[in-house]
Amino acid sequence: MNDHGSWFELAYVLTDDFGLLVFVADHPDTNFTLRFNCLAYCDRPSEAENK
Repeated sequence: MNDHGSWFELAYVLTDDFGLLVFVADHPDTNFTLRFNCLAYCDRPSEAENK
C-alpha cells in the first residue's frame, strides 16, 4: 500500500502474470471500513502530534 495523501494505492498480486491496483479516496464519503483500514495501515502523524 502507498499513501498518496488524498488517496491510497493498494496493489494485489494475484498470480505471476496478473495483478490488480485499487485506488481508494481518503474522503469521508468513502466506505468507512475500507478507509479505516487504509488509515490504520499508513504511517501518518495523528492530529494531536501535528499541534
